[in-house]
Formats: sequence, C-alpha cells, structure tokens
Amino acid sequence: MLRIKLESIVLEKVAARLKCFEDDLREGINDFKKSIDSVNKTVDILTIVKNVTGIIAKILVIL
Repeated sequence: MLRIKLESIVLEKVAARLKCFEDDLREGINDFKKSIDSVNKTVDILTIVKNVTGIIAKILVIL
C-alpha cells in the first residue's frame, strides 16, 4: 500500500511538471501547423507555375 502511495505522489509531481509545458507545446504545435500550411501553399504555387510554364512551352512550339 505504501508503494502505491509513493508511486502516486511521484506521478502527481511528474504531471505537475509536465503541465507547465502544456501552453508552450500547444503554441509549438500551432506554429508547426502554420509552417506546414505555408509549405503546402508554396508547393501549390510552384505546381501552378510549372503548369503555366508547360502551357507557354507548348505555345512557343506552335509559333
């Protein structure tokens, strides 16, 4: 029984320490999501540029 109480106390202390990082972790996750969105937008833009360049190349071949 004493062992269980000691383990519980240790876990409570660990949980309290981890709780301190919760806001920072959430902020980091949000920043990471924004970065991924930015990368996806960049990839989309580059894909559009590639497609337009391909169309221009086809037009130039005709001329």
